[in-house]
Amino acid sequence: RRGGIERIARDLYIVPSRTRQRVEYFVDLERQSCECRDHRRTGGACMHVYAAMLYQAWLRRSARVVATSGAFDASEGRS
Repeated sequence: RRGGIERIARDLYIVPSRTRQRVEYFVDLERQSCECRDHRRTGGACMHVYAAMLYQAWLRRSARVVATSGAFDASEGRS
């Protein structure tokens, strides 16, 4: 969980409101939809969708770094 964003399924995230305490929105990146007022009003991507997209990119980049760092190299320690 980074910035309060939580991934709950492949393309489904919970993103907290930045202006209202204890308010969270469900964001579906596959549909690029959000429960917030701005998304319902405009039909376009809102700040919560963009935040989930950035978080998804961060997760993917982090996974690549771990995979390429050799941190889980099963061959280490074998003679």
